[in-house]
Amino acid sequence: MSEKFDVIVVGAGPAGNAAAYTLAKSGLNVLQLERGEYPGSKNVQGAILYANSLERIIPNFRETAPLERHIIEQRLWMMDEKSFIGTHYRSDEFNSEPYNRYTIIRARFDKWFSEKVQAADALVICEMTVKALLRNDSGRVIGVEVEREDGKIYADAVILADGVNSLVATNAGLRKDIQAGNVALAVKEMICAVHAPALRALNTFCADSPYPGHRHPVILRVEADCAARVSSLTGDNRLL
Repeated sequence: MSEKFDVIVVGAGPAGNAAAYTLAKSGLNVLQLERGEYPGSKNVQGAILYANSLERIIPNFRETAPLERHIIEQRLWMMDEKSFIGTHYRSDEFNSEPYNRYTIIRARFDKWFSEKVQAADALVICEMTVKALLRNDSGRVIGVEVEREDGKIYADAVILADGVNSLVATNAGLRKDIQAGNVALAVKEMICAVHAPALRALNTFCADSPYPGHRHPVILRVEADCAARVSSLTGDNRLL
C-alpha cells in the first residue's frame, strides 16, 4: 500500500475508534487497522461505559448505541496476594436520565462504534496485523509494517490503540511489560432465579418481604425476566 495517510490508528476498540472518529471528523485522512475479522470480533467480555467521554464526541450516542443497562452502584477492591480492602458507592442520582454509566457487550459496542468511524470517512481495514513501527534514519516513526507482501504503510502520525497488552509498543521499546499491579479487573454479576432452589434461597435472604407466604416482588421480576430470556433462546415457553 503506497498511499500515505495523515494518521494510522492501530486497533478498533473504544480507544482506537474514538481516535479514528475524532480525526476523521476533523478532515484528516485516517487509516484504521484491526487484526480481528471485524471490530469487536476478538472480545468476549462486557465492560462499563462512562457516558461523559463518549458524549463529548458523539452527543446523541444513546439513540443508537447497543447499551445494556445503566448502573446505579459500583464496588471497588484493592488487592494483594493475601488480602483486599473494598468499598461501594450507590446513588439515586445514577438512576436519573441521562444516565452516566452503562454496561455494554464489547463485541456489539465496538462494531457499532466502527460504523460511526466509517461514516466519518476513515478507511477501516480488518484482518490486518501490525508487526512493527517504521522509523526513518533519525528514529522518527513514519508508519507501520503489516503482515502482508509489500506491507509498509506510511503516515505522518501513528496511534497505537491495540489494547492493554500492546505487543507493538512493547517490541518498539515504548513501554515495559505490563505489571499486574497496574491493571484493574471489572466483574459483573447476574443472578438468574429460574429454578426453585435459587428462589427459595433468595426468599430466605429477603426475609423482610411485606408479603408473608409469597415470593418477594423483586424476585418475581427477576424470575420473569430470566424466564423470558431462556424461552427466547430455547423456544421453550413452559417457563413463562
